[in-house]
Amino acid sequence: MSDDSKQNQIPAEIFNLSCDTFKKYGFAYCKQTLRGILFVNQEKNIALIVDYDICNRSNPFSYTEHVKEQNFLMTKFQSLYRFVIDDKSDLSNAKNMLDRFLNKDFDENKISVKGANRELVEIDPTLPEAYFEKAFIESYGYESLNKVKREMPIIDINGNTRYVDYYIQHKNYGIAIEKNGETYHHPIITGKDKYRSQLIKQNSLVAYGLKVYRWSISAMQSIDNFIEELKTYIGSVDDLL
Repeated sequence: MSDDSKQNQIPAEIFNLSCDTFKKYGFAYCKQTLRGILFVNQEKNIALIVDYDICNRSNPFSYTEHVKEQNFLMTKFQSLYRFVIDDKSDLSNAKNMLDRFLNKDFDENKISVKGANRELVEIDPTLPEAYFEKAFIESYGYESLNKVKREMPIIDINGNTRYVDYYIQHKNYGIAIEKNGETYHHPIITGKDKYRSQLIKQNSLVAYGLKVYRWSISAMQSIDNFIEELKTYIGSVDDLL
């Protein structure tokens, strides 16, 4: 399918308004994504994905392909933000949030806890955690697990305490690893409010300077491909602190 035919998935009004809105931040339309469009600020090497109609159950898509595409784009740019925009109200909200993320306008006056620190209540890894840790060991060696922090707490843009499944400190930036079961993360299943909450967490991590990589359970089960992707996105073990 060509880019022109894909563009028809997004109403012309939303597409044009998005182009005009993000142009003010130095972003220009680049190409279509799996379920939206990609804008790029070439000068600063930062990008943002606009998702459209991504929570529509009558228009399904592969969650594995969804996160695979994001992982590729996350490593390509210095920063990659993501917003869901279905109408003018969503666009206005995305603009306001982008302002805050770019200006590091974190609300530190009202800190609250959102999410749970599993490391405090469960010692043994879950099945998805076992998939990740097994692949990480095969990629970098057992002793390298000391370079990985489970359940890393962060404060999101709204002052909520959130937890990252795994945190790794690369010599040049932080890396957040999220292992995602489709039941709790696929936008079609979670719905728009929960998906937007995921993006607030993810965009907050990006604003902190982190790369955020996600894998679906089915992707982690394809162990050989998963190991190759880990090595590609995390890099050399010598670069991990």
